[in-house]
Amino acid sequence: MTGTPRALVRSGVALLDAVSTPLFRAAGGNVRFGPARLVELTTVGRRSGQPRSVFLTSYMRVGDGYLVVGTHGAAVRQPDWFYNISADPRVIATVGGRSRHMVARVAAGDERRQILGKLALRGYGIPVLLAQLALSGTRVIPLVVLEENPVQ
Repeated sequence: MTGTPRALVRSGVALLDAVSTPLFRAAGGNVRFGPARLVELTTVGRRSGQPRSVFLTSYMRVGDGYLVVGTHGAAVRQPDWFYNISADPRVIATVGGRSRHMVARVAAGDERRQILGKLALRGYGIPVLLAQLALSGTRVIPLVVLEENPVQ
């Protein structure tokens, strides 16, 4: 580890990834960090066509759905799950031990500004803003809304 802020963030993300699966399974999917919840997001791999799962923190609800944020540890490229949902937005989100078929969409424009404002008011805007600053404009941090999918 080089000790740079980006390297430290990436190390922290790797550690969280290593403990997320056993923690999530042991808790029956009920993992919270204050009001934030751990979400297991299962996408379809854009090249493989195989299910791919990742654990993300949902900082808030958006309607009946969840918000997940693609900070990817302030990496220069988007997280793989983001590329997967860009190719096929149909996902399975497991929260609180319940799996739901959902559709992922990226919040943009006024909706994005409103969500960022709500995150800031709740004290969660800091991780998003720090990641955005660390990237220095190389990419936009996606705010992804997971909504119920009436057609599976």
